[in-house]
Amino acid sequence: MPIPKFEPEGKRMPRKAATPTQKVQGLEIGSKMHRYAEARLLGMTKSQAAKHVGYKGAGPEHNSKVKAYLATQREVMRQRNQISRDDVIQGFKVAIDDAKLLSDPTAQIAGWREIGKMLGHYEPETKRLILTTDQEQQKHQLETMAEDELLRLASDSEADSSDLSIIDADFDFIPAAPRTEH
Repeated sequence: MPIPKFEPEGKRMPRKAATPTQKVQGLEIGSKMHRYAEARLLGMTKSQAAKHVGYKGAGPEHNSKVKAYLATQREVMRQRNQISRDDVIQGFKVAIDDAKLLSDPTAQIAGWREIGKMLGHYEPETKRLILTTDQEQQKHQLETMAEDELLRLASDSEADSSDLSIIDADFDFIPAAPRTEH
């Protein structure tokens, strides 16, 4: 099926007298969904594509068939254009160098920000603490020990280690504030 022409916002694609569903690359997808997907592939935003095709509100972006169609079409475009992630990063670096020559720090920062996003530097770090069964047992054992046992254990470790010494310590118990319901 030919790719529809990109029309400025406000002009809608003419409705085609197509069958309600059609098979596109092995996927059975509605003609309206297909036109929406093609509009997205042309670079329209989700809302622009939805308006362009005639959807009221959000388009079918979350539909599994639309997602699959978009993914396969993007992969086809990527293979056809032979553009890799490294090529895109190199393009950003050239643009950053040009911005440096023009003394445009805003453009430089924007370029480096895009490279950082592509490399995943802005994703939150996840750190996990995995306790083995033995460690969990030791933790439980320490939590259930009486104070005098903990003090004895601390004083024994003090005798074992010449670097470790308790000089002074104060402990205060602060009760939790009573909860008030609103």
